[in-house]
Amino acid sequence: MERALLDSAVSCILEFGVAGAPVNLIARRANATGGSVQHHFGTRDGLLLRVVEDFGDHLQAVTQANIASSASIEERVEEICDASWKIVGSPQYLAVTQILLAAQHNEALYNQLFQKLKKYEASLDAYWAQIFTGTGLGRSTVTTVRRLAMATFRGLALRKQYQSTPPRSMPELDLLKTMICGVLIREKEETP
Repeated sequence: MERALLDSAVSCILEFGVAGAPVNLIARRANATGGSVQHHFGTRDGLLLRVVEDFGDHLQAVTQANIASSASIEERVEEICDASWKIVGSPQYLAVTQILLAAQHNEALYNQLFQKLKKYEASLDAYWAQIFTGTGLGRSTVTTVRRLAMATFRGLALRKQYQSTPPRSMPELDLLKTMICGVLIREKEETP
């Protein structure tokens, strides 16, 4: 039941926004009652917080992949960009973004969300650093490239939200991978 309620919450938030997704609608779409929401999450804020934690669980699952230490920079970039897009291109990510924006006027909830999202951001930094271990690239370069990539992914995720039909291919992702490879290979060549 908890899974059904979480999925329903994400769906309702994406369709109606956080303000337009009351507990009774989320419960009804999950074939549950408002009491089920209270039983599993306590309050509506508890449900919203759990949606964010569920996104964190999704992030952790995606970032468990390891890449062979013999992989080229190009192979590593392909792997990490695909994994990162899988995270940011997910419906959960878009719902989490809406929850964070809506919670700005609820200081207690916002602070809890902000701390969790800060932890997830650090987790992504560590994952990118791990993927590029042994390449001779500095952590600051990898972190800067990751932040640029994430900004691009976020923009593409928002575009995906308002496009009526999903694109068949995303040339922007291919271009991003090419740009990242270029930066990282140049950095590696310039590092003594």
